[in-house]
Amino acid sequence: MMYGLIGIAVKKLVETEMGAQAWVEICDKAEFPERDFIKTDYYDDKLIFELVQQVSDKLNTSTDEVLKKFGHYWIDFAISEGYGEAYKIGGNSFIDFLKNLNKLHLYVATSFSNLQPPHFQVVNESEQDFDLIYRSTRDGLEFMVIGLVEALATKFNKTISITDVIKDSEKVLLKVKYI
Repeated sequence: MMYGLIGIAVKKLVETEMGAQAWVEICDKAEFPERDFIKTDYYDDKLIFELVQQVSDKLNTSTDEVLKKFGHYWIDFAISEGYGEAYKIGGNSFIDFLKNLNKLHLYVATSFSNLQPPHFQVVNESEQDFDLIYRSTRDGLEFMVIGLVEALATKFNKTISITDVIKDSEKVLLKVKYI
């Protein structure tokens, strides 16, 4: 189950990029007549993934690309929704922010009691590159994480390239290189 905040972000992204009518059409195809989300209510993961699939179909692009775009969008969206204080926990640099993502999620969990946040770990860090390990109870969101990491790099005036994505049954490993 995902909180409605995720659905609200998907809706706002669609309406911003494609217009309100596109959101209506996407909801119709996803069989989601409510068309709106309540921030703190739970929604089945299948609904969110179906909405992503419908956005993908409408844009004639992959769901991976839609999730990546959503990851880019999420940073500013979360700040605009009042989570700017949480972002202060992240730190003053890109790498510190990534290292503190788990603390940030713990802070957010005070508002969302049943939150099942992902877990992040920075390893093999050097001046040129690092690896980011991502673990989640949800499968299929690694491209959202890629978008998030790219957006955070931009926020901290860093240019990066994700050179490899290695996925196994327990984790996703992103190989990140500074450019």
